[in-house]
Amino acid sequence: MSQPSGRVRVYHNLSPAAMVFGYGRTDRCVLVYAYDEPIPTPAPSDLDRLERIFELFNVGKDPEFGTPDRRAVDYRARGNRSLSVGDVVALDDRVYACAATGWVAIAPPPVEGRSRPGTTPFTEPAATDR
Repeated sequence: MSQPSGRVRVYHNLSPAAMVFGYGRTDRCVLVYAYDEPIPTPAPSDLDRLERIFELFNVGKDPEFGTPDRRAVDYRARGNRSLSVGDVVALDDRVYACAATGWVAIAPPPVEGRSRPGTTPFTEPAATDR
C-alpha cells in the first residue's frame, strides 16, 4: 500500500497592499509553485503543514537551517521571493491566506499568470533555464 499524498499549490498575491493588510477577497494571485507531498500517518493538521510550507519557502534553501530542500532551491532558482502576509497556499481543495499571525481559510483566489519582480508564474521556465 502506498503512502497517501496531498497537492500543495503556492500563490503570490499581486496586491501591493497585501503585505500590510493581508489577503483581500478581490486580490489577484499568481501560482508560483506546486508539488505533491506524502502525508504521514497520523496526518498532520493543516496548520502544521502550512507552517512547514511557510518555513520551506522562506529558509528552506539556506544551509544554515539544515540540508537545503530541493523544492526551496527550485522555487528560489525561479526568481521567487519569500512567502509573505497576503500570499496563499492551497492544500488539495482547502485554501488559506497567510495572515500577520497564522493562516486564514479563504475561497480560492482569482488567479492570473502575470510576472513581476520576485514572482515567476509556475508555467515559466526557471531563471537558470532562460
